[in-house]
Amino acid sequence: MPSPRLTRFREAVLKRVQEIPSGMVVTYADLGDRKCANVGGAMTYLVDHEYAEIPWHRVVKKGGRLSDKGMSGQQDRLLAEGITFRPDGSVNLDLFEWKEHHWGPID
Repeated sequence: MPSPRLTRFREAVLKRVQEIPSGMVVTYADLGDRKCANVGGAMTYLVDHEYAEIPWHRVVKKGGRLSDKGMSGQQDRLLAEGITFRPDGSVNLDLFEWKEHHWGPID
């Protein structure tokens, strides 16, 4: 049963993150359909609470940059899934961005 503090927004983010296939990434903007400013906050809440096992590491910042909000181990987890990095440390979105989702705005 979901936590009573799992808002509709957080629940929508959780479901979307769970859909991202292994070996692929999405950006925070795509996860929130470019209209949700607090996707990062929702992700932090989920990882810090009951949902630490979600594949949070598959969500990256604009341009494929890794999170800098205390999500340690992101690069190692992505490497384990076969994702490689550019010399600047970012994910090559041309190769690894999952675009097969059909998400709309989160209410």
